[in-house]
Amino acid sequence: MSINFKPSANTSFDEGSGVRISHPRILLDERLEGGASVEYQYTFRRGDERVGAMGFFGTAVDSEMDGKRGLIYTLDLRPSEILTDMLKFKRFLGDASDEFVFVRCLAQGLVNVFAGKTANSESRRYLVVASAEDLAQVGAPVPVGYLAPPDGNIVLAQLSVPGRAV
Repeated sequence: MSINFKPSANTSFDEGSGVRISHPRILLDERLEGGASVEYQYTFRRGDERVGAMGFFGTAVDSEMDGKRGLIYTLDLRPSEILTDMLKFKRFLGDASDEFVFVRCLAQGLVNVFAGKTANSESRRYLVVASAEDLAQVGAPVPVGYLAPPDGNIVLAQLSVPGRAV
């Protein structure tokens, strides 16, 4: 059975492995037109022990959602070394699931830490993406029938958090 990270306050917790993903350290990089480049730094803990960490880049882009201002955060699991590190973590946990399934489940855990962020006035959408080529390169190919847009970007996980009514 694969990991199943569920939102828990500002973290994500997998009961089976006892691993908690902490809310990431988020560093805004250079300003982009309509958004920003973002660096995410996550820590994985089992109890008080740090059992893993990962960092990668993404974007934050202004958007309109349901006729209101919103933000779309993309967490980008490129280059392929990030996926390789995720699969090393799979081996550390002794997880027996398929590599693609594990990557998807861990990606969902990464965005689930934001589920408790409900005090924002604007709606927020979080997407975790990777390239089909990188997934195949690390031994986690995209299954037949999985939605794969022509640009080769695969959405592995997503979370929508509605803005609070003001």
